[in-house]
Amino acid sequence: VGTANGVATSLQMIGIALANMLVGSLQDMGPRFYPGTTVKSYSYCMVFFIFCGVAASLLTLIINLLDARAGGALNAPKVQPPQATNTNSRSLADTTSLQPVETPPADPR
Repeated sequence: VGTANGVATSLQMIGIALANMLVGSLQDMGPRFYPGTTVKSYSYCMVFFIFCGVAASLLTLIINLLDARAGGALNAPKVQPPQATNTNSRSLADTTSLQPVETPPADPR
């Protein structure tokens, strides 16, 4: 499990680094400047982020449809294993519902 998490994290960090470089390049390629500044417009960056959101939504829909056709394991509820019961022992809840036992009166002799 540790190796899989390490590989997944490494791939995610590579993707983040590449996305940051792409966004920087898109920002530099923008043809317009904000009025009165040297800051370029974020139009190309916004188109990129909209594309990423639409692509992620479509991939999610495709994965869910394919999973539903294959039996729906990804969206299946978590199955709880049956709990073993021991009839020889009493729990604290069982002992609190017991009535006190009346003791017989003491012999006055």
